[in-house]
Amino acid sequence: GFCWPAASGIGGQTMMLIHLAEEGRTIALDGSSRAPHRATLDAVETKASRLRGHRATTVPSTPATLSHALEKFGTLKLSQVMAPAIRLAREGYPVTSLQAALTKRKLKNLRAGTAAPFFLKNGRSVYRVGETFKQPVLATTLSRLARYGIEIFYRGSIAKKIHRDMKANDGLLHLDDLAQIPWPIERKPVSCKFRGHRV
Repeated sequence: GFCWPAASGIGGQTMMLIHLAEEGRTIALDGSSRAPHRATLDAVETKASRLRGHRATTVPSTPATLSHALEKFGTLKLSQVMAPAIRLAREGYPVTSLQAALTKRKLKNLRAGTAAPFFLKNGRSVYRVGETFKQPVLATTLSRLARYGIEIFYRGSIAKKIHRDMKANDGLLHLDDLAQIPWPIERKPVSCKFRGHRV
């Protein structure tokens, strides 16, 4: 989620396939997110409000889905699993050519919203390929999750910060939406035969 910010992050939704080799069983974790209670047709009437920004935000399922997977199927502690991401967010990594290109493509949108300080160099320009990209605020957030558990994302101090940011930016996601933690649903994976293999 940190090294691939265009495709993943703790504010998104997560689907996951888990294969238990010893049991010969595969589980699909359905971490679909849902719209906030205030997301009426009138509230998201324009195309822009449905595509990006605070009004386009659904209830993030990623923390709940990853936590469920770890607790039910994992063997390590949350703090152990999160340590590499926290370190990378703090120390940074070299920007790839793809990340630079994707950021440049979305530069206008990033500057227009509240994400510029987090994804743009000095809040204004695209990081060049090879430059070090860091996210100290994300490192702090991840550290809090690792220490106190993901419930603080939905019902604690992080939830309150999300709520305040949403209110300040006319967003629809509030504390009552977050408090209904979107735990994933375990489903039987959809499968079929393809060229003699089970997919």
